[in-house]
Amino acid sequence: MSTSRLLPKRPLQLYARHASLQAKASSSSAQIQTPYALFPTAVTAAPHFDLSRTVNTSIAELYYRRVEPEYSRESFLQGAMEAASIASQYIVDKNWNGLSNICVTDLVDMIRERCEAESALIPRIAPGDVLCSYLYSALISGKQIYRLNPGNTNIYLTAMVFCRNHPDVPQDLSLKKYLAKYYKEITVCHITFARAINPPGIWKATQLNYFNLI
Repeated sequence: MSTSRLLPKRPLQLYARHASLQAKASSSSAQIQTPYALFPTAVTAAPHFDLSRTVNTSIAELYYRRVEPEYSRESFLQGAMEAASIASQYIVDKNWNGLSNICVTDLVDMIRERCEAESALIPRIAPGDVLCSYLYSALISGKQIYRLNPGNTNIYLTAMVFCRNHPDVPQDLSLKKYLAKYYKEITVCHITFARAINPPGIWKATQLNYFNLI
């Protein structure tokens, strides 16, 4: 049996049963005008060229397409955009069991501890408020590739997902226009999904953060 049959075409299709959460969210999120972040971050949200990251991303995607022929960057980003909305709703509702369907246990524990220390850290993101995304990085790690880890060979895909905080922010603009004109009304979701590919495993988020650009 080929590896491609072991996983859905999109990493997050297995979360389709949580579609009821999307209906629960309002069509727009409350506008937030103060700086906030689920976790402190030094990540730059805007796309920028980094030679090492670009090379690693190209190598990782080429390698992974040999293992998973149905993989495409577009399908991964669509899954990441769905996850940005669903995970925000789980976090706001403090539904840690639901969040564990998307994230690894250690990440769920970190988010729960953070939310217990402070309230209202992030907005609830409705599906219609997710605007656009791009692939920030891709990385293959493991003994067979870099001879660094004694365990499985893993792939890590990181996306930046941009969401609006107010319904007045139009849809279908370019990322450049969002960052130039509407950056004060944007929430960024920085999310990394990983899976073991030798032997094959399931997709889980290993990093998740939400922050605004004020």
